[in-house]
Amino acid sequence: MSKLSAIRFIVFTIVLSLSIPVCEAQAVKVPQASKPGSGLPSKSATKKKSTKKQGPVSAKNVKKKADANEKKKKREYARYVKENQKRSVKIQTPEVQERMKQNRKDSDSKYKMKKKSNSTRTKKAGRKYR
Repeated sequence: MSKLSAIRFIVFTIVLSLSIPVCEAQAVKVPQASKPGSGLPSKSATKKKSTKKQGPVSAKNVKKKADANEKKKKREYARYVKENQKRSVKIQTPEVQERMKQNRKDSDSKYKMKKKSNSTRTKKAGRKYR
């Protein structure tokens, strides 16, 4: 039994003695001056050029067409509304037309005053209207 414990002790010491140099090799500290880039400015100080990843050309073309169609629809709708307003004024009697025009002017002026009062609350616009 003593032979078995002696062999275990010898194997343990051999394994331990071989593992200590490996551990020491990993624990070596590098001096601050020898680190690469220690005296250089950080990467955040240098400006990197950002590149955009571009998708397929067909996808760009489809998106352009969709945007163009959207703009066209908005323009047509605005034109339609304007024509409808003109038509609704045109079919009225002259007295009603005058009243409608006056109402539109009043509502525009109220809207401008409301917008001005709302914008004076902000810091930038507050300086503008002093």
